[in-house]
Amino acid sequence: MEILTLPPDWQLQMVNAAIENDIGTLRALLNRGADVNAGQTWGNTPLIKALLNKHIDAAALLFSRGADDPYGLNYLGALYQYGGEGLSADLHQAKSCYHKSALKGFAFGMYRLGKLHLTGGKNFPVDLMLAEHWLTQAAVRGVNCAMVSLGCLYQQGGEGMPTNRDKAERWYRKAIAHGNIEARFKLDNLMAGKSVKPSTSSAGKDGAAR
Repeated sequence: MEILTLPPDWQLQMVNAAIENDIGTLRALLNRGADVNAGQTWGNTPLIKALLNKHIDAAALLFSRGADDPYGLNYLGALYQYGGEGLSADLHQAKSCYHKSALKGFAFGMYRLGKLHLTGGKNFPVDLMLAEHWLTQAAVRGVNCAMVSLGCLYQQGGEGMPTNRDKAERWYRKAIAHGNIEARFKLDNLMAGKSVKPSTSSAGKDGAAR
């Protein structure tokens, strides 16, 4: 059997194929042992290039072969969460993308995963314990919208999660210190004893690659 080797410019070929939606070239290079990330840094991999050019088939192929660029994973996760670019909403696929991103240490992936567990959806139950865990991981890494979401979680509580005014106030104040305007209104409502609405600061498809 002939042993196929990679061409010298295989990395450039991978990136260009992702940009041009050249599925055949991508598959051929991957089958010959090409690194699915083409040796590129986060935010510059074939996965994110495919997604930014709205080539979902190419992105799906790269994801199935283990692409782990956190920026690309968050973008793809948002498409699965909200539906878009020809993809139907699938919260379990969104979770898979966000979770993989979070495990790479990407703080915004942790935030998205926490928010997904906080809000739940069709065939995807709310899990406040997992929401608390991942939102906390994002918050301690400086994601101020995660701090606001934690404040809301502790202020309103839920199944298996008792309210905790002190924790809510502490996270709102941390978010304010990080420049989050929404947190000021949440804190004012908390101090006035008013009910809280869920945080609206989660980025949707517009901030998917963040």
